[in-house]
This record gives sequence, C-alpha cells and structure tokens, in this order.
Amino acid sequence: MNRRAAMLAALSVVAVFLVSPLGFVLSSAVFAGAAAWTLAPERRVANALTAIAIPCGVWLVFVVWLGVPLPRGPFGF
Repeated sequence: MNRRAAMLAALSVVAVFLVSPLGFVLSSAVFAGAAAWTLAPERRVANALTAIAIPCGVWLVFVVWLGVPLPRGPFGF
C-alpha cells in the first residue's frame, strides 16, 4: 500500500472517531481538509474550499432536502 493510501485510510478511521465528539459536519470538514491536503498539499485555497464545501453540501442534501438528521456536535450542527 502506498503512503497516500495508508494516510487516507488512517484519516478515515480518525474521522469515524471524531463524529461522536464533534458531530458529522465538523468531522467531515476535518476529514475533507486533511484528505485534500494529503492528495495535493500545494493547493491551499482549493483544499480550504473543499473542507468547507463538502460538509456543507452533505448537510444540505441530507438535513435540508431529505430530512435525515445527522449526528450533532457541541455547536449544534
């Protein structure tokens, strides 16, 4: 297994454990940002936008459009 694949696998495990204390939106933001940085560390602006856009998009689709509650964190989302 190459280094990037191993890092993404480790990030996935960490993200699962972060869902309970942080909630789904924040843990997925951490995962998306870290995964984007792992894959392309030189693209800082794109990585930051990815870390914001992916969790917001998932929240819109599941919570707003489908009405599926996601695990909430300490900030209520």
